[in-house]
Amino acid sequence: MPCALLLAVTLMGCQSTYYDEYRGAHPGWVAELPREGAGLEEVLAALYAPDSIEGVRVELNLLEIHRADVEPWQQISLDALRRGAFHPEPAATYVVVADRTCRGEEGLRELGARRVASYLLPDNRLAAWDHHDFRSRCSVRSRFRAARGEAVALERELATRIAAERGGPPLDVEQIYRRGLAYVEAGRIPEARDMLVAGERGYRAAALQARAQPERTEAWLEIAKLRLRLMRALGVEETTPEH
Repeated sequence: MPCALLLAVTLMGCQSTYYDEYRGAHPGWVAELPREGAGLEEVLAALYAPDSIEGVRVELNLLEIHRADVEPWQQISLDALRRGAFHPEPAATYVVVADRTCRGEEGLRELGARRVASYLLPDNRLAAWDHHDFRSRCSVRSRFRAARGEAVALERELATRIAAERGGPPLDVEQIYRRGLAYVEAGRIPEARDMLVAGERGYRAAALQARAQPERTEAWLEIAKLRLRLMRALGVEETTPEH
C-alpha cells in the first residue's frame, strides 16, 4: 500500500517516494531542478530525488502544492496525485513550496541549514523559481529566476505568503546582487535598482571584513564583481571598490 503523503505534514517514513514512481514511469529520466519548462509532476519528482552529498543528509520536511489561477488558491495533496485522483491540467497555473533542511557533523560541531524554495508553473510549465541547492558542509547555493509578464503579480503574492507563513533567513549580499541581475534579465528594472540599493550596506560590511581578515578577500572580490555587473547592467556610474 502506498505511503500517504498529506499536504502540510512531515514527509517521512515512506519505503518509496514519488521520485521512484515517476522515474519508473519515465525510463531514462534524470532529475534536474530547476529545469525551465518542466511540468508539475517532474518538479515534484525532482524534489524527492536522492542527494549524493557526502557527509550530510537533506530532508524534505514540508511540501505545499497549489493551483493558483483560481480564487482562493486550491490546495492539492501529493497523495491525490499518486493515487491518480488528480491530474495536472495543461492550461492551469501551479505553485510549489518546499521546506528543506540539511544536517551534518564536522567533528564535534553540528552543521545545519534550512531553506524554503518556491516554483511557479504558469500553463503547467516551470517558468520562475527561488531554488536552493545544499552542498558540502550544508553550504547553500541559491538560484533565482524572476517571473515575466502576467506571472509577476503571482510571484509577488507567493513571496508574500511564504514570508508570512514560513519566514526564513534573509538574503546575503551575494544573493541580493544575483537577484538584481535576474530582475534585469527579466526586464524588471525598478526591482533590479532596489536590489542594488539593498546590497550596499552588506557590500561595505564585506569590504571591512576583508580588510580585517585577509582570508575573506576572495569572497569580497566575488561580491564586488557582482555589484559591478549589476551597476553596468543598470547604466549606473561605476565606482571603484575600496579595499
